[in-house]
Amino acid sequence: MKNKKIIKIIILLLLSSLILSTINSTSVAKKIDKKQIMESYDLDLESFSSDIIFVDDIEGYDTSGSNPPEDYTSIQDAIKFSDTGDVIFVFKGKYQENIVIDEQIVLLGESVESTIIDGNGSSNVVTVTANSVQISGFTIKNSGEVNSEYENSAIDLKSNYNIISNNKLIDNKGNGVMINSSDYNQILKNLISGNEHGVILKYSVNNTVSNNIIRGNQFGVCLFESDDNKVKINLIQDNNVGMCANNASDNNITSNDFLKNSYGMFINSSSNNLITKNNFVDSVKRKVQFRGFCKNLWDGNFWNRARLLPKIIFGRAGKLGLIPFFDIDMHPAKSVYIIQPIF
Repeated sequence: MKNKKIIKIIILLLLSSLILSTINSTSVAKKIDKKQIMESYDLDLESFSSDIIFVDDIEGYDTSGSNPPEDYTSIQDAIKFSDTGDVIFVFKGKYQENIVIDEQIVLLGESVESTIIDGNGSSNVVTVTANSVQISGFTIKNSGEVNSEYENSAIDLKSNYNIISNNKLIDNKGNGVMINSSDYNQILKNLISGNEHGVILKYSVNNTVSNNIIRGNQFGVCLFESDDNKVKINLIQDNNVGMCANNASDNNITSNDFLKNSYGMFINSSSNNLITKNNFVDSVKRKVQFRGFCKNLWDGNFWNRARLLPKIIFGRAGKLGLIPFFDIDMHPAKSVYIIQPIF
């Protein structure tokens, strides 16, 4: 009888331990719920499901919360087993992956400084093929190089209606963001630095690039055969070329700070763009250079100093670029604009 009592006590202790472990695990997991994520990331997640998938690069958990419980240790595995509308929350850590997002999800990092996706120097780090994806809260780095075959990027968008916000896209051998044949995407509040192109649009319309810090790239923003896009309220600094437009028309380029670039802007065969209320300050070589018979609406830009007379913008046209041509900012600004991107 005595032995039976001892066995019962042991069983009860084991059950109690299991229950407490489950409670602790659940309490840690519930520290981050959907409402908290919505408030912390300022995102509209009402259209997404209540399911949150957790990813942590360290397997297992402890009750202190320093190693929280996870559903997966790989972001790609979480995406693979996600459903449309799921939120994937990635805890701090370094994830050496090349990710393809082919499902409409929200992908959130716990900390932009400490949640790192590293592409191992190959291919795109993140490729998005589904529509209406949101990515926020990551450092995304170390893509493959840009060459004649591949336009490798930190984020390669091949779809529409995506939102890329509050990320650091840095130190990629390729581009920060590539938008290729894709429309109605928003690139908002990112730091984009140390890449080939910061943001490049190809054959894409109705995209918005706003409130970003784009610095230290070969090209800051490049529009290639892309029309009706908005580039506004960005700090575009210390790039070789701040912005280029090649066969791109009807774009709205407003309230950007072109600061200390070798060339502020290069325009080739691009017309009917609205270029207004920008600062062109301290360009190393030229504020603006253009080729072709380009006629754009320049208005109210600040050209390094106060100007009372219209600003003549010189360029060259013709097949060999031998024909002098010019455009005019009829109302140049008398003082520099205070432009402060939100990041």
